[in-house]
Amino acid sequence: MRPGVCVWAIRYLFIDVTTRVAVSVSIPGFIAERLAERGLDVETYVVDLLVRALNLDPETAAVARLELAVKYLEEGKALIDRDPVQASEKLYKATEEAVKALAVSLQLGDILKRVEERGGWTATDLDKSARAIAKNSASGLGGLGTLRGSCTSGASTRLGWTQMR
Repeated sequence: MRPGVCVWAIRYLFIDVTTRVAVSVSIPGFIAERLAERGLDVETYVVDLLVRALNLDPETAAVARLELAVKYLEEGKALIDRDPVQASEKLYKATEEAVKALAVSLQLGDILKRVEERGGWTATDLDKSARAIAKNSASGLGGLGTLRGSCTSGASTRLGWTQMR
């Protein structure tokens, strides 16, 4: 994945995290270990399962991904001075979730279809999504303006896109 594209996805993201509600769930240790053995993050895996099980609409799925991205972003920033390795992992996860949210909101159908068929995201899916996002944004924010309009209305007032200067 091209670093500039990942930074772009985070740079154009603004979320009012003051209204976010977090829920903690305990998962048996052996299940968490099995997920880790497969290289899967528990929180991301649970969000993936819930998005599919609840058959969430694309906007709601994107909002869920953005909330997770912000969580990882906050954790990564807090770890920078204490544990740079862990911080970089959290910041990568933030970027990953932001790319997924953008892929859903821009309706990158071919990529999303493969992800659905496979049951999860691969590095290739993320790379292709980041490239498609960059292509969509070649003329300003492209399709991201649509997400700004839909996320700032109705039940999704807590989230929105903005170009940070």
